Amino acid sequence: MSHAIRFTPKAAKQVKKLDAVAARRIRAFLEQKLARLENPRQLGKKLVNEEFWRYRVGGYRILTVIDDDQVLVLIVDIAHRRDVYNNL
Repeated sequence: MSHAIRFTPKAAKQVKKLDAVAARRIRAFLEQKLARLENPRQLGKKLVNEEFWRYRVGGYRILTVIDDDQVLVLIVDIAHRRDVYNNL
């Protein structure tokens, strides 16, 4: 069973602020790759000493929390790689 993908209000706002090309690439990654996996950890990398998982899409990073009990991938933050880790 694949995991559902949900956005926090902050992450949804960040996607809307991205340029059209980057937003399209991120949506394509989420819909065509991540949503179809049985285990979303296959493509991601766990951050050290954090609860977050990171996915790379071009120059952008998607930070998520994976909840196996609810079968959910919660998108917490989407930002350029130079900025995404500043607010952890």
